Amino acid sequence: MRGSLAVLSMTLLVASCGGKKDLGQAVGDAGSDTALLHDANGAANEVIRNASDCPAARAAIGPAYEKLGAIEKELRTEAGRVTLAALRKQVDRISELCPQ
Repeated sequence: MRGSLAVLSMTLLVASCGGKKDLGQAVGDAGSDTALLHDANGAANEVIRNASDCPAARAAIGPAYEKLGAIEKELRTEAGRVTLAALRKQVDRISELCPQ
């Protein structure tokens, strides 16, 4: 259900921003971004879950940055890029709290 809501809200966002894409393309782009962000969100959440345990958080920070960086060029929507930036910012904060 959440995935469907995310796709719908991203589709509406793209459609309402005056984009030149048709609705089918917007839905496809939103679905693609949702799938990409699912894995990136998991990697970032691993860092966040371990924020109180710096050795465990540090071990998860590198893979999280790799995952976030790997999907950056594949995102198709502005909403996807904003979500990625928010995930990266959360990982950055914990990286500052638990320096290598």
